[in-house]
Amino acid sequence: MVKVGVVFGRGVDDPGDYLADARALEAADVDSVWIAAAASGEMLLSAIAAVTSRIRLVLLSATTYEAASLDASLETLQRLSRSRALLAVDGEELAEVLMPAAERWLHVPAPQDRSSWRNALERSVAAGAAGVLVPQDARLLDILRRPQEEDDRSDLVLSQG
Repeated sequence: MVKVGVVFGRGVDDPGDYLADARALEAADVDSVWIAAAASGEMLLSAIAAVTSRIRLVLLSATTYEAASLDASLETLQRLSRSRALLAVDGEELAEVLMPAAERWLHVPAPQDRSSWRNALERSVAAGAAGVLVPQDARLLDILRRPQEEDDRSDLVLSQG
């Protein structure tokens, strides 16, 4: 089974949305949430650590130099998250990211529907990836919660009288 990591955007309009999204993603069995260090990621991940219990928290650093400067923050985050925090260095715009345990994660676009999501997962398995990184998207949570359900939601169409 391919692990799923969700990459949160760089802008923070409402931190409460991040917390609610992280809890919902954890309930949908997502493996990890990823936040860029440049977006005060260590602070956001600390807050997410307080409202989640299982999901891995990945601080995404743009360079190895930046990663080295985050050691103290990561140590604190490790304590707050009960050892769920990881640091990943992204030198290729998320095209391929190596986790500390040498897991290979591939970036996939946000799915438009369940069929495109299944195709992305199949391609990542064929490529030998341990996980996929997908940007947070409004449709993603519904697809993760009900992956086998068809996209036809005619039950939501209002009758015209």
